[in-house]
Amino acid sequence: TTTTTTTTTTATTTTQAIPVEHQPCTKPDYLQQTIRYNPTKTALLDSDSDAIMMEWERPLMNAHASILTDTNQPHKRILNVGFGMGIIDTALQELNPALHVIIEAHPMVYEKMVEDGWDRKENVRVCFGRWQDVIPKLV
Repeated sequence: TTTTTTTTTTATTTTQAIPVEHQPCTKPDYLQQTIRYNPTKTALLDSDSDAIMMEWERPLMNAHASILTDTNQPHKRILNVGFGMGIIDTALQELNPALHVIIEAHPMVYEKMVEDGWDRKENVRVCFGRWQDVIPKLV
């Protein structure tokens, strides 16, 4: 007599949370996401309702703009990567740079920039695309 025994093994997978410091800081599909302003226009949100930019950043952006242009060299040339809500770009325009280049990769943000006339400002050059692709064309 022959006896056959079949053993089934079930693998158990243990999933551990990835510490926040090891998580990616960007979303791989960000450029394909639908973005929107919140009802009060105080935040730009992605499709997960995560903030891209928020109004509370305005004082910080104004300070950065002031620091960037606070030299004895009037009419600087400035490059900003990522327009968001245009907070720092608005502050920079008030300081009258000779040239203000803005690189924006998100199609909906770019569309809003054009709608708001950023592409028609005399000293502004708006470049659509990822900074990694655009900067080599600028130099």
